[in-house]
Amino acid sequence: QLATQTQHYKLFAYENEGSYKAACGVMPFNVLYHNHCLYICDFVVDETLRGKGIGQAFLKKIQIWAKNQGYEELELSSSFFRTQAHEFYIQKMGFEKSGFVFKKNIKL
Repeated sequence: QLATQTQHYKLFAYENEGSYKAACGVMPFNVLYHNHCLYICDFVVDETLRGKGIGQAFLKKIQIWAKNQGYEELELSSSFFRTQAHEFYIQKMGFEKSGFVFKKNIKL
């Protein structure tokens, strides 16, 4: 649904043997303090396949695509409790912690 509502959102899927194993949603993130950045909005790997290299291979392909499109950085956010995901991004994919994300509910 997001892909149809947001013109800049792109959704990539990793398919193997006729079924989807992983998905990655990205959007350009252009603000004053960043280089030309691609924001990873969504990244998920089938829970039964985690730790088998699928996420690493898939995210490397996304990184190559982003570089070929002229992006200079990748950025994402992750919840505090997702410690295994943090290890994956830092140790396997070479990301670094660079700040905090703050949110506020503004529903009426």
